[in-house]
Amino acid sequence: MSLPGAQELSGYELSQRPTIRGLATAVMNTSPDELSSLRRRAVTDNSDPVEYERQRQKKKEYAKTFRDNEKHYFEQLRVRLFPDDPNTRRAECLERAVSALDELEARKARAVQHDAEIEELRTQLAHARRDACQRDDEFAQATTPPRFGASEDSEPQDILDTQDISIVWSPNQARYGPSMSPHLAGYYTFEDHSTSPSPSQLETGGSRPFPHQDCEHAGSSGLAHSVAECPCQRQASRSKLVWLFNQFTYYEQLRSVQSDGTFELVRTVILCEWKHAGTFLIAVAAVDATVYGYAQTGTAFVVEKLALRFLTISAILTALGLSIDAVFILRYLNADAESFAKRAYSERLGYFFFAIHSRVPFVALCISLIALSMFMLAVAYTAWPAVVVVLSSLVSLLLLIDYIVWFIVQLGSVIVKARTVVVEAARDVWASAKLLIVRP
Repeated sequence: MSLPGAQELSGYELSQRPTIRGLATAVMNTSPDELSSLRRRAVTDNSDPVEYERQRQKKKEYAKTFRDNEKHYFEQLRVRLFPDDPNTRRAECLERAVSALDELEARKARAVQHDAEIEELRTQLAHARRDACQRDDEFAQATTPPRFGASEDSEPQDILDTQDISIVWSPNQARYGPSMSPHLAGYYTFEDHSTSPSPSQLETGGSRPFPHQDCEHAGSSGLAHSVAECPCQRQASRSKLVWLFNQFTYYEQLRSVQSDGTFELVRTVILCEWKHAGTFLIAVAAVDATVYGYAQTGTAFVVEKLALRFLTISAILTALGLSIDAVFILRYLNADAESFAKRAYSERLGYFFFAIHSRVPFVALCISLIALSMFMLAVAYTAWPAVVVVLSSLVSLLLLIDYIVWFIVQLGSVIVKARTVVVEAARDVWASAKLLIVRP
């Protein structure tokens, strides 16, 4: 089989797809110029012409579609950013601004309405508070009965002008705590003009209202005035002497009397104390008389001089307490509340002296019992000293254990603080010494 020459290759149909060997043989026998032309034909026509045309048309359609889409996108973007009609854009901006202003005005209107409502509520609250204060004052005046036996027309008297005592008295403060009972709303001071009823006021049969001085309406409930909120009460808290006097006498309860019923309660308490004190004093007197009788003839215990002195003190105070108690019972037992107030009242110091006198039988009883107990301890000490000392120490320890524990705790805290101070001082000294040593 002979290979084709250049003319044969020029007329050769590429669609017939020659073999590689045939193409190689044709190339070897072809000139360079003809080979270049053949190579260009192979590059351009190395496929089916129909398929090639179809692919070319497809690429053209794809490029056209891409250009159309891109043009449409940029057109939309341009219309959105830069509209063709400037008036339309200006109208939209104006419309948005007007809507924003309308919304702002609506918000301002709502804020003004809310402020008006808040102001109205504040006004109502102020009126309610004022009405509440008025009702509290009216209720306090309505629930405060007139002072027992006092007169409205009589001028008040000062109780302790000669003593120059600056204290404050609050009714039933020791019994009812910092707040008073509803029917005892108010305060007295020794510096103001509020006193207990005098006999002349009791004889007139008038009534004087319970005064409200500097501490009126100190509380918010209307039922009781707070002592802690009153400025004059803070001054009274510094008077320890008057506090002790009120703790050990009935002076405060006597001055807090507002009516016959209240004074009758105080009278009953005082009379019961006198009766009980008289009963115990009679028993102590019987014991003292018995010991006196046996001490003269001799007993199993040795009664020394010190023990006899304690017994003598007990006997003396028992006799004096019984005498004073009998006088008080005879004077005040059959008296009603008004008569009791007249007899107990003093023109100068009110119930001050009576508050002291009324406690004398009880004080005499206490000292007499203590003296009798010391007499018994002294007699027992002569028989068995060790047991007396041990038992007395044990009882004293049990009674003072609270104070002992408090002292130990305070001592421990002082020791801890002192240790801290010493340690800090030692550290400072050591730091200073190190600086001196390190310094060249």
